[in-house]
Amino acid sequence: MPVEEEGPKPSVETVREPDFKVAYVDGVYGDLNPERGHLAFFYDVPELMTDPDGRMAATGVQRRVVIDLRMSPQRWVAMAHWMMEHAGHYEEWLAGNEP
Repeated sequence: MPVEEEGPKPSVETVREPDFKVAYVDGVYGDLNPERGHLAFFYDVPELMTDPDGRMAATGVQRRVVIDLRMSPQRWVAMAHWMMEHAGHYEEWLAGNEP
């Protein structure tokens, strides 16, 4: 049964916070439980050293968390569905444009 809407829809204005920034990430981790959803986006920075012969080697990785997001389980699931829908479109496009 469709839900009937009453009255005009409120307008939505999208604005950026004063400290808004763009960040490139390498991954995300998080969890989902009945009380909340959690996503933490991060990027990795290799820790390098140079030996006496001038060869570089990675000695470790520093994982830097850019943002840690908390939300309702319903919002987490809705975002997951949205991302999977767009991933499906991308994979369809990719399949039709492979060399």
